[in-house]
Amino acid sequence: MTKAYGQLLRWGLVGLTIVLVAVLAGLPPQVIFWGEGLLAGGVFFPTAIGLVLLWAFSSRDQRGDLDKRVGLTLGGHPVHIELAWLMTALLCFLGGTIGLSRLFAMVLPPALFVTAMPVVRFVFLFAMPILFTDRAGRTLRRHGAGMQNLAMNVTERWRWMGAVPVLCCLGLTAASAYPVDEPLPDAPSPAALIATVLVAFIAIAVPEEVFFRAMLQTRLEQVAGRWPAILLTSCVFAFTYAVLNDYVELTPLPPQFSENLPAALETYGVFGLLLGYMWVCYRNIWLNIVLRGSLITLLVAPTVRLVT
Repeated sequence: MTKAYGQLLRWGLVGLTIVLVAVLAGLPPQVIFWGEGLLAGGVFFPTAIGLVLLWAFSSRDQRGDLDKRVGLTLGGHPVHIELAWLMTALLCFLGGTIGLSRLFAMVLPPALFVTAMPVVRFVFLFAMPILFTDRAGRTLRRHGAGMQNLAMNVTERWRWMGAVPVLCCLGLTAASAYPVDEPLPDAPSPAALIATVLVAFIAIAVPEEVFFRAMLQTRLEQVAGRWPAILLTSCVFAFTYAVLNDYVELTPLPPQFSENLPAALETYGVFGLLLGYMWVCYRNIWLNIVLRGSLITLLVAPTVRLVT
């Protein structure tokens, strides 16, 4: 009876969400999104809908099973030591980005100084964490590091159901960024679009989702629990972009948000809740990468112009 009630509640919420989206579709975008696009406040409504759909398209038993698999996978890892390594890597990323960007600004054309951030991001948010957390856990404690397999080799069909919330969030964000009563922006050139996709997915989404969700949040869950870990990771994610707003290659906050932590929490922090909960529901890093990379591409591609 309890299980049947849970299913009824779940699909009832899905139905209400569909009705709500249909009703709000006829309202002016500013009424729905309370801002001008994702980075100016429009993150709230897509995130709320995404959270509801993520909860509806996964079950407590499924999430619990994934939690057990994560616990077994990290059982032989020195989690507290790995968290210290991860925070060290993050601090190196912050300092390295600022330092290398200023160096590049002195020796490269102004438009190219942002190339520093992808280099530093790859070293300190991808290569270094893998070397000193996953690899260290296997080498020093002689336990298999199975998080890569769990996150990347996704064979269960239900773990791909998160594609529904992903598509919904992308559609709602597109409605916010490109209102029907305003002219569409000029389409980017094919070369600019390809460059944007490569940067958005390979240089940003892959290393950052692996670091913030698959590594940092997962280990914080072992120490603090599910929702405290999601909240803490989202705050760290927002703090990172508040500090580095002037150096980001594709997605800076509006000028008035620069180095403004409250504003970053309202945007990147709120969006981080969606990314964190998606990771908890499915442990499918590909869904996180697709959502993050697609949103970046959707929002910034029309404004990208290649330097010639």
